[in-house]
Formats: sequence, C-alpha cells, structure tokens
Amino acid sequence: MVVKIDGEQHEPTIVLLPGLGAASPVLLYKPLVETLMDKYRVVTMEPFGYGLSDIIDEERTVENIVSELHTAISKLGIKKYYLMGHSLGGLYSLYWSNQHTSEVLGFIGLDITPPHFDDYVKPSSSAYKLVSVLDYLGLDRMLSLFNNRKLLISLYPNYDYTDEEIKMFRIITLQRGYNKVILKEDAATLENLITVKAMKFPANISVINYISSGNVKVYSFWKQLHIDVGSESISNEVIELSGNHLYFAVDNKDEIAKKIKSWTK
Repeated sequence: MVVKIDGEQHEPTIVLLPGLGAASPVLLYKPLVETLMDKYRVVTMEPFGYGLSDIIDEERTVENIVSELHTAISKLGIKKYYLMGHSLGGLYSLYWSNQHTSEVLGFIGLDITPPHFDDYVKPSSSAYKLVSVLDYLGLDRMLSLFNNRKLLISLYPNYDYTDEEIKMFRIITLQRGYNKVILKEDAATLENLITVKAMKFPANISVINYISSGNVKVYSFWKQLHIDVGSESISNEVIELSGNHLYFAVDNKDEIAKKIKSWTK
C-alpha cells in the first residue's frame, strides 16, 4: 500500500482517507494537504486499488478495508492521530474509530457517507459500472486527448498542478481508474452501511463534520444524519460550506485549515 507523508517533522498526525474512486488520492487532495502540512504530519492513504497501490482480490468489506489501512499506519509507527475522511472514507473512519478508540484523537469529516443514508437512498453500483464501461470504451482517453485535465473525475481545476502531475493523474486514471477493486468496493457500499448502521463516533473523540451545500440541497436529511453520527461525542460540530461533493473541501481549504488548527490539541 502506498502512502504519502507531508510535514513529516510535525505533530500531531492527520490520516486522510479518500472518497470512492479517487484515481490518485495523493494528487486529488494535494491542495487541501498543502494548507495543513505547515503544522501537521499529513498521511494521505492510497488504499488498495487506488493510486499506485496494489490491485488485490480481497473482498471490500469495511472490516477488511479498515484492517488494511490500520496495518499500514501501525507499520509507520504512528500511535495517535486524527482521522480525516471524505465521502466513503468517513464511513471507514467511523468503523476505525470504534475499533481503535484509544488511538484516535478526533475526526474531521468531509461530506462523509453517514450511517442511515441507506434508509433514504439505496446505494447502487450502476453508476460506477456505467463509468467503467465508458472508460473501457475509451471515453476518458478521448476526453483528455487534447486537454490532459479533462477526465470523468478530474483534478481540481483551480489549482496550479505541474505538467508532470497532470500527466501522471491522466496515466493513473486511464490505466487503473475503474479497476476491479474499486468496482467491488462500490458494490459493497450497502453492506458496509448496514455494518455501521448502529455506530456513532465514540464519546472521547471530538468530531467536526463539514458538509457540502450541494448535498444539503439534494438531500433534506443530510445535515441531520451528520449531527446524529457525532451525537455521543465530547464535541460535535456540523459546518455547511458552499460547493459540490467532490471539490467543496478544496474550494474552502483555507477556512477548513484555520478551523482545524484552532480545534486540535
């Protein structure tokens, strides 16, 4: 498994878990990480099937995914850390926090997939299957033929990535973007939501959940589910920020970083 460590000389540590299907978490979340690495050691995880990490055959249960990620952090010798999760990365962070409560200092959510989401919307793998078919047919390749940035899931458009980074993201997307690990993880989403349905963040873990205005407009229940998942925690904040699910955290990266720096111990 590949991880990238920024701000290695700093403490405390933030462990960043990506959302589903991020072709290269290291590149996708780089603009946000750069606002934090002056104070924190930030470990960006590339789970199996993501970025440059291995393609594996294990089932994509929340238990397996968290075990793999936690093993990687343990091998780095990191004993205490904050978890930061985007989308499905937040679901895995919830399970992780309940399994390794004494290690987790706090949780920062970025429009996470919360428990009971499936009470309102049944997750379907059809969208990712369609995207994978389009990818197989070469749509990403055609989209990016004259513009390396133009992909089905693109890098943040308002950040000055280097030409090499843009080229690398395109290569990773074209060669590995919708591999069997990602498709299996997508198909397992409903079962993983059922696994964490009764879970909340533990009482000793402070929680901040940032939610996108885009999802608040689409889902009337979105904010309440985020309030509920942290309702037993020592502190529980839910903050709405403008933007869509994919890019809102990067759009508001300076505001998020300022808040985190005043919130952490």
